[in-house]
Amino acid sequence: MAQTETAETIFESLARELLARNPSIKHEWRPIRSRWSGHRLDLMCNPETANEVWATIRKAQITIGDRDDHQDFEDFGRRLSESDLAHEAFSHFVALLRARGHPEAAA
Repeated sequence: MAQTETAETIFESLARELLARNPSIKHEWRPIRSRWSGHRLDLMCNPETANEVWATIRKAQITIGDRDDHQDFEDFGRRLSESDLAHEAFSHFVALLRARGHPEAAA
């Protein structure tokens, strides 16, 4: 049986490609391991600044936010494909980066 990519791996790939094309965006990847809340991967762009944008990538959910707010992206009965879910989250991530001072960021 062929295994399809998950929304999480698609999003991570899109984000890594974007950041490779835009080295001016300071960022950190932070793998977080937890037996209690599950493993996740945090992406921090412009960490600890007023322009901070972040993504928390965990199984079945991608959360995108900044210092003011965040939005969860998950299928939760919406019947989205893995690709559609990843692209929806990625579009929001790019929009936040652009709003926070990186007009060169493009999906």
